[in-house]
Amino acid sequence: MYTVQEKAWVNVQVFLQWIKTVWSPLYAGVGDETYLLLDEFLVHMKSECMQAIQGFGTEVDCTPGGYTGA
Repeated sequence: MYTVQEKAWVNVQVFLQWIKTVWSPLYAGVGDETYLLLDEFLVHMKSECMQAIQGFGTEVDCTPGGYTGA
């Protein structure tokens, strides 16, 4: 499952939708801590996105710029 905006790009609204429709059903209330590794894409770093993911007890780390291929 994936979500994109009209121009096939990820923005805050799209990423929050992904958290709601993909991450939440998989990991909400699993009882164990979860871990998500993201790149340093600006949208991933937004406080509302981080808070939404961390609200499920997920630890989030970000890879430094240049470590993900184009």
